[in-house]
Amino acid sequence: MFLSIIFFVLITHVGSVMPGELKPKNIFLLAGQSNMAGRGGVYNDTKTNLLKWDGKVPPQCTPTPNILALSLNKTWEIAREPLHKEIDNLKTCGVGPGMPFSNQILAKCPNFGVIGLVPCAIGGTKIERWQKGTNLYNQLVDRARAARQSSGGNIRALLWYQGESDCDERDSRLYKGRLEKFFNNVRQDLDSPELPILMIVVSTGEGKFLRSVRDAQLNINLKNVVRVDSMGSTYLPGHLHLDTKSAGQRSTLDLIAKEFLSIYMVPCLNGSQGLPGTLRKAHLLPKGALFSHQRLVPEASSSCLVWHGSTPKGHLVVSPRQQEPIYKWHSSPSKAYGKERQPHVTCEIAGRDLRGETGSFLSLTISRGGGKDPRAKPPKQPPRALSGGLAPGGSSNRDIGGSFDPPH
Repeated sequence: MFLSIIFFVLITHVGSVMPGELKPKNIFLLAGQSNMAGRGGVYNDTKTNLLKWDGKVPPQCTPTPNILALSLNKTWEIAREPLHKEIDNLKTCGVGPGMPFSNQILAKCPNFGVIGLVPCAIGGTKIERWQKGTNLYNQLVDRARAARQSSGGNIRALLWYQGESDCDERDSRLYKGRLEKFFNNVRQDLDSPELPILMIVVSTGEGKFLRSVRDAQLNINLKNVVRVDSMGSTYLPGHLHLDTKSAGQRSTLDLIAKEFLSIYMVPCLNGSQGLPGTLRKAHLLPKGALFSHQRLVPEASSSCLVWHGSTPKGHLVVSPRQQEPIYKWHSSPSKAYGKERQPHVTCEIAGRDLRGETGSFLSLTISRGGGKDPRAKPPKQPPRALSGGLAPGGSSNRDIGGSFDPPH
């Protein structure tokens, strides 16, 4: 009884957090049709012949003050299932991908910051209904702008799960062009030409041309589009909607969260690693980048490499671009050295600090001069950008990297 009272008090407290107390800095737009709106746990009540939600919330969908949702009247609230009940209000909503995706991000990246979800999905909608000028498109852009303005945060990505209703002959043939046009228009109207698109590739459809829609999604010709296949998911009776297990617990959401963190530079430092400071700014990296460099404050001499791939073998060679004036570096676990006019760092990292998990990092510290190297000089400022590559012999063979803010 006592534990039940404590649980009730905790849940009441979570629900009573005022919208102004927390503002999301990382905004994700949720758009598409029924599987994005959420149908997990929806069943047909045989007594009333009405669709109802069973009310079961999996652990991955537990409410937390670190995940907010934009309500119908554009205020921030603690996110809770069903996320789309106000938006897709003509249908019965259940568990969807938004909450488990967000919890996966926070689990992998504890210092990511407060997440703001913007529900916009409507069940049974074709891609034609999402074209610029339609009610659905206007609502998406309007809610995205309102979310950004009210929070001061950044729109990190659009999560898109749609296509089941376009599996007839005509719509499937036109699908690719319509989808690309939709994505381009959203990016343009949100002033975000490189907005990441996290697309779940459909595995069910209302017609005979599912393969055509899947091919269109898998072969879309746009940059910064992450595709994660839902094939192999489990479904409700009718084989169209994901059940609670797939919507809230399947590896699809784990994979799409991992893909997002592995491709784009995001604040992904684990405080238990002991690096001081917090990120000043995060920069997007092009798809395929192996690592990113992030600046930390207030410790002006601290920085880190965030690894985005599998455990490297050989040497990681890091060098400032345009021979910027850094002459002495220290790193852990291996020593680093600098050369006048061509400073660089060589780190023996195979099988040591980096374990192949997205978000693990190697500590690097800029020295303010001194040290054993007689050529070391006090740097004027940290480099504005780094490039580097993996090479078995320790020589750079690929230009990859990111940028960070110099100290004021």
